[in-house]
Amino acid sequence: MLDWNWFFSALPQSAAAIVGLGGAFLVTKIVSNEADFKRTESLAQSRLDEALYLRDKVESRNFNWYNQRSLEDELEDLYDDLKDKNLSDLGSPEDYYAHGSFSPYAPRALVIGAIKKLVDSIRHPPQRPRPSTGPFGHMAFAPPELPRFPNPALAANLRAEREAIGQLVVDVDQQIRLMKRLHGDLTRQPYSSRMISGAILLTLVVFFVAVIYPLGWLPLSGPPTPSFAPRTLVESIVSFRGALLAAFAVIFTASMGYFWWTNNRLRYPEELLSQLKARTLRSWYSEYLGVLDANQRPEFGGSDPPA
Repeated sequence: MLDWNWFFSALPQSAAAIVGLGGAFLVTKIVSNEADFKRTESLAQSRLDEALYLRDKVESRNFNWYNQRSLEDELEDLYDDLKDKNLSDLGSPEDYYAHGSFSPYAPRALVIGAIKKLVDSIRHPPQRPRPSTGPFGHMAFAPPELPRFPNPALAANLRAEREAIGQLVVDVDQQIRLMKRLHGDLTRQPYSSRMISGAILLTLVVFFVAVIYPLGWLPLSGPPTPSFAPRTLVESIVSFRGALLAAFAVIFTASMGYFWWTNNRLRYPEELLSQLKARTLRSWYSEYLGVLDANQRPEFGGSDPPA
């Protein structure tokens, strides 16, 4: 004959062991996730600060001066190469842009427009003044073209600025790679697990069904006769045994609820993810780097920016 007292005593003990082991694992996992969450959040803030510092460094460079002086220097060199050529040998502005050393931080259309003006001035040179009909008309002449002298100081300054900007571009690209990796990791929200939330709810169900409910039947003098009448439930709760079980149930439910709330709270805000994503673009660091990105599009013959 089945001993119901033994059954309702052994079942809660076995279930309590399972609930205790599962609860301990869940709590340990949530505490570990919370520590990793805060560590990664701190890393993300450090990356944002590094990006701000890098943008300040980029903005300290004189891109406008470099673009203007570089364009003037390249156009003068191009003029020297083209001025003595036959008009039929002149190429298109796009060809001269592709084979020249023009600043990649200047808009492509602007530079090609300047090259086109230069080529047009060679194809259609300005007319020399006509000789006067006066007594000194034979002395009329066009002013001679003055030779261009090299400027070593300007060349050195251009080279130094180009190298400084180039190093900053390398640093920005490295920062962008780090930002993309971090943004990808945080977008997955790795520390807020639906599986953990489900496991907490399942632990609560097992706790009430296999621990609290069977203990409420003890002691038994015969087979259990379940009753869900309001009077029976009230009498069970207001008894000393019922009060102890109710207090224990409230404490355990509150603790599991806290860890359930903690697990769901370990999500990175959209504002942080948006800030990280914005810093994966060159244009965020400088409008001139945005121009560099546009100039490197494959349709313009450039290489793709680093990923």
